[in-house]
Amino acid sequence: MLKVDGDTTYCTVSHIVYGDSLQGFHWFAGDEGDSLTLESNIGYISTTPEVGFRELDVAQQVIDDISNNRQHSQY
Repeated sequence: MLKVDGDTTYCTVSHIVYGDSLQGFHWFAGDEGDSLTLESNIGYISTTPEVGFRELDVAQQVIDDISNNRQHSQY
């Protein structure tokens, strides 16, 4: 969990497409309106500062990737 100007920002996950390798311009993938974003903020992966296992159901996004013949399912 991050504190930004007194507001709490949780660790969110977005469904994105970045291809076979990551580059600097991929930093914005996941932002609303970015061309690499398939679905922004599909859920929170963490809402607490505790260390430990996290999980998020991305089954619908994987099904979407398969249906659209995407080579990767990326987040």
